[in-house]
Amino acid sequence: MLRLALPSNNRLLNDTLNMLNACGIHVSRRGTGLVEEVRDIPECEAVFLRPDDIPAIVAEGGAHLGITGRDWFEEKSLSGLENVSCLIPDLGFGQSRLMLAAPSRRFGDSGDIPVGDLTGWARQLGRDLRVATKYPGLTQNYMEEHGVSGKGVRLFQGSHELLPHLGAADLIADVVVTGSTLSAHSLTGLRLGNPPRPILHSSAALIACVNKEVYDDQAVQSAWLVLEYIHANLNAEGRYIVMANVPGNTPEDVARKLFDLPSLGSVGLKGPTIAPVVTRETLDTEKGERWFSVSFVINHQQTEQLVATESLRMIGATDVIAFPLTQHFGQPPELPLR
Repeated sequence: MLRLALPSNNRLLNDTLNMLNACGIHVSRRGTGLVEEVRDIPECEAVFLRPDDIPAIVAEGGAHLGITGRDWFEEKSLSGLENVSCLIPDLGFGQSRLMLAAPSRRFGDSGDIPVGDLTGWARQLGRDLRVATKYPGLTQNYMEEHGVSGKGVRLFQGSHELLPHLGAADLIADVVVTGSTLSAHSLTGLRLGNPPRPILHSSAALIACVNKEVYDDQAVQSAWLVLEYIHANLNAEGRYIVMANVPGNTPEDVARKLFDLPSLGSVGLKGPTIAPVVTRETLDTEKGERWFSVSFVINHQQTEQLVATESLRMIGATDVIAFPLTQHFGQPPELPLR
C-alpha cells in the first residue's frame, strides 16, 4: 500500500487536490476525514497531515510520498532528517516568500535595507535582535550569512504579526504570499544582501522517502505512477497542440512552408506530424488540390503569435485548432531508493 501525505491546511490542500486532479489522480476528502482512497493509482491511500509534520513522517516511512511547502522541507532538513529527498521542488502552486519583517516605523515601506541597519539597531538596543518565527533554523542561517547575530531567534507558534506591537519581539520571520497581512499590522518585509533576497522562495514540493526497506513491489510501482502523472502534467504546462489543414504537393512541401514561418521558432517537439487528407475529389479522380492534416506542439507565446499574425493562413491553412496540452510523457521519472 502506497501512502501519499497531503497537507490538511486549506490553502495548500485545495491547490494540491486541483493539481492532482489535473494530473489524472483523483482524491476526494470527505469532511474532516484523515484517510482517503486515491483513485487511478492501485493500492494507494492519501493521509491528510499538517504541512510541517509531513517531512518528518515521510522521512520515517510513515508515508512514501508527500506534498508540502518547500519551506517546511528545508527547515526540517536542518534538524538532520534522513531518508527523505525533494523530488520536485516546485509543483507550480503555493508560491510564497519566507521573509524577515520589522515595524514599518523603523524602516519605512522599503524592505531592501543595508545589513548595517540591523546591526546598528542591535547596538542601539545593547542586545541581539529578538526574532519570533516558526522557522528558526532557516532564519538564523540567513541572518548569520549576512553578518547579523542570530542568537535572538526564537521558535514561536502563533500569530507572529502581533509580537512587535506587544514588545515581545523586534522582528518576525514568516511566510508572505501577498504582503497584505504584514501591511495590516504595520510591518515591512525585509530583504538583505546584494542583490536583496528573502530568506527563501518557496512553493509546494513533492518529497519522497528514499529508504527502500519501506517499499514493497506494489508501492514502488504505484509511486512511479504518481511521479509519471505529475511529471507529465508539469511537462505539458504552457504548451499547446495546433492542428490545421494545409494545401501542398507533398508532406515535405508542407513541412518547408511551416519551417519558413517567421513566427515559429520550432515546429513540434521533434517536428510536425503531416498526413494526407483524403477528399472525395482526390479519391474519385486522383486529381485536384492535395491537402494535408498538420499537427504540432508549440508553447503558449507562439500560439498567441500565430493567431495574431495569421501566419498559418498565410500559407493557405484552414480549420486551425489550438488547445492546451494536458500531459506530456517524456523520459520516465526516477525514484531514488537506497
